[in-house]
Amino acid sequence: VSLNNLITVQENKDHEILEKFDNFDAEIAIIGCLLWDNRSYEKIADFLTEDHFIDPNNKNIFSTIKRLLDKNILVTPITLKNYLEEKDQ
Repeated sequence: VSLNNLITVQENKDHEILEKFDNFDAEIAIIGCLLWDNRSYEKIADFLTEDHFIDPNNKNIFSTIKRLLDKNILVTPITLKNYLEEKDQ
């Protein structure tokens, strides 16, 4: 699954904006891509935010992944689980 195939970008005046996802499966696919290869984040970091996610759980997961990757912390399903548990406490 390629991030380029999952994200729809439309031009608005002189810049591009990302349309909000309305597809739960697309949100899951984005999260899965990021967990599979953290380097995928570099391709979307400039325009994809947690606000693009509709599902609250996916929004929380993406926000946590983003925060960790911005700190150069390797994100795996195991490390993500630990950080999500810390966040809930």
